[in-house]
Amino acid sequence: STFALETHARPALKREIVLTGELDIAAVPALETALRRARSAGHEVALDLSQITFIDIYAARSVLKAALAASLAGQTLTLVSPSPAVERVLALMRAEDFIASERPRQVGRRRLRQPGRTSLTW
Repeated sequence: STFALETHARPALKREIVLTGELDIAAVPALETALRRARSAGHEVALDLSQITFIDIYAARSVLKAALAASLAGQTLTLVSPSPAVERVLALMRAEDFIASERPRQVGRRRLRQPGRTSLTW
């Protein structure tokens, strides 16, 4: 499967980035560029990961670093409907422990694997 990235403007200064296919080390530069552009324009970013069939550790780390950078800048990066492949890699990274904190920390709001939820937000 190949990788594709689409960016869509949404109301209220929100930018949606839809990813499809395999998110691996080769796709990370395009993803980081799209995230950086959206953040530099002051947009809240929704990253749709529902169509990701594969994600490697390098790409997952890049997504987590982008979420932290957005939070530290007072912005929001929301992962929308992470696919089972994305959830599995985050679990292997033990990232669900990091992002499922009950109390607010410096990196902002976090949700993962809560019943009825289809997104996780930092």
